[in-house]
Amino acid sequence: PAGKVVGVEPNASRLAIAQKYLAKEIKQFGYETSNVELVQGVPEDLSFIPDQSVDVVISNCTFNLSPNKGAYIAEVKRILKPQGEWYFTDVFTDRRIPQATSNDVANVAMRLGGAVFVEDFRRMAQAAGFHDPRYVITRKTPVSADEAAVYPGIAFATIT
Repeated sequence: PAGKVVGVEPNASRLAIAQKYLAKEIKQFGYETSNVELVQGVPEDLSFIPDQSVDVVISNCTFNLSPNKGAYIAEVKRILKPQGEWYFTDVFTDRRIPQATSNDVANVAMRLGGAVFVEDFRRMAQAAGFHDPRYVITRKTPVSADEAAVYPGIAFATIT
């Protein structure tokens, strides 16, 4: 009852959908309306959340869409309490995507272009102070024939 949930969504139309169903979801899970806030924003700028004020951050398939992954990680680290935890699920790669391909906005928008080499993610997280990132579940991400042609030889995995 004393906790709070803040949902951050950059897209206004998706935020409107979330707000439309918020009361139903709150009732279903037994929360109170005052405990939940939906905000239009981006994970690279969570300046509306105070330093070290959050127990848990959950990122669900948003990291690969971020244009500034370093700022994203830094903001998560900044808002987490010292013993806070960051849980994420996202698409990662087994090698780096060529820069020209990953810079193509259409590729990023279609989910795979912004995927990060899993070892680069680990290094970035450790550099930001997440000293023990753990991968709990790894599942092969299905790739269509068209996607395979854009990313030849690159394997994708959804990692939690």
